[in-house]
Amino acid sequence: MMRRAFALFVGLLLSPTTVGAAELQAAAYARYEAGLDSTLEARNPAALSLFLQANAARDSGASTRAIELYTRVLALVPDFTAAIRRRATERVLAGDSRTAVSELRALVLRDASGYNHSALAYALLNPAAGGPPNFADAGEARTHALLAVGLDADDLMGWDSCWRVALAQSDTTLMRRSMQALQRLAPGSLPAWYAVLIYELGVEHDPRVRSRELVEPFQQGRCFVRAAREAEIAAEEEDRVEGPEFLGDLIQGEQPRVVHASPTANLDCTG
Repeated sequence: MMRRAFALFVGLLLSPTTVGAAELQAAAYARYEAGLDSTLEARNPAALSLFLQANAARDSGASTRAIELYTRVLALVPDFTAAIRRRATERVLAGDSRTAVSELRALVLRDASGYNHSALAYALLNPAAGGPPNFADAGEARTHALLAVGLDADDLMGWDSCWRVALAQSDTTLMRRSMQALQRLAPGSLPAWYAVLIYELGVEHDPRVRSRELVEPFQQGRCFVRAAREAEIAAEEEDRVEGPEFLGDLIQGEQPRVVHASPTANLDCTG
């Protein structure tokens, strides 16, 4: 079992698509950032300077400083969505998920973009007290995560949230779909390998996934959030994994394949 998971990991690392995918994501991210900068500069050049400083603080892991700078941006341009969303994400990383969830719920009501949905899902999945989300938050996060990837199938943070919701709810169908998306969007990365390993061990062969014993503290870390920011870009038109039918069925409550402790449980998740 471990040999198979390791072979899959090596295959991801050695895949010729790894470098190409990373280059495409970097180029798309640069275009997205340039568009944000251009829009903000046209509205308020002073706000752009603060926004760039805030992004630098965010990228260096200085969440408190980033929050302060994004707040100053919003004092000049109150409806600049990217600053609202990024400030909220930094609040989560700084341990203030409650405020982040409140801000993002208000933001989604007036701007239901995929990135705003995925940011809200992320905040709901990271309670300030640490540990797994409660039942209600996991359910709300599921709705927003699925809406996010339905609007943009390349939303890395959205798929990460789908993955974590699947673990919290023992939904093997969503777990498999999320694993496939992570492999496509972040080939060769630690999160993609981690998803393959947990799926192989937990879903196909280990009923402990039902009690979430295999959910590592890794999921609460900053690593994947930083990587996901590079996927906060305009949607690409190629290499889609999921169609709207699948996402609609999950949101509407289609019965998922769920892991059970019974040895006769259907764990192959092929349907």
